[in-house]
Amino acid sequence: MPKDLGADISAISLIEEGSLKTKVFLMRVNGGRYIEEECFSMAESLLNSFMNLKETVIIYNLEEDPRIQMFRDRIRNGRFFSYLGVPLISGEKTTGILHIITREPKVFSDEDVEFFKTLAGQAAIAIENAKLFESLKEELGIRTRAEEALRETTLRLNHLLNTSP
Repeated sequence: MPKDLGADISAISLIEEGSLKTKVFLMRVNGGRYIEEECFSMAESLLNSFMNLKETVIIYNLEEDPRIQMFRDRIRNGRFFSYLGVPLISGEKTTGILHIITREPKVFSDEDVEFFKTLAGQAAIAIENAKLFESLKEELGIRTRAEEALRETTLRLNHLLNTSP
């Protein structure tokens, strides 16, 4: 994410189907380093904002936010300061979260929020399309195996019919 967009760290986490847990996590730290593991956990109250209320969450000072005090040491060690979280919504369902984190105090403008909402919408569509593509590939594999089994069965039946008296 370009620095001029106001993010030192950007991340995407996907929500585990039917739960309040994230399952896939990818974080990019400015400078290009990627971290492909859960680096921070979301407080349940924040997950509820994303999952059920489908709200954007803005936190000016992470250390002072009472919803995430249990992560204060992690916030301090990572030098995280401000946070913008935008739900990835596909249809009526929240499928993930786009996280924007700064290491300096940042007041996210309405323009910033709208930009990241648009970006989150595009990410949600891309992720949904990838899931659909994987599902189609799996279905095609199943059908291909079924057709092959049917072809083999037909060959055996023809052989039996042709060789029986």
